[in-house]
Amino acid sequence: MCSGIMIISDSSTLILLTKCGLIEPFLSDFSLIIPKTVYNEAIRKGVEMGKYDVSA
Repeated sequence: MCSGIMIISDSSTLILLTKCGLIEPFLSDFSLIIPKTVYNEAIRKGVEMGKYDVSA
């Protein structure tokens, strides 16, 4: 059950929430909006840099 909407406005927030294991609670409590530029920076550039712990 979503209780709100959260906008992830920069890649650092997305990366840190994921690495700390806190992204799952946010997914259960919020509908996340991740702008395309943040997705590209966090995921696409991460894969290009060999950061294989990223997932789409």
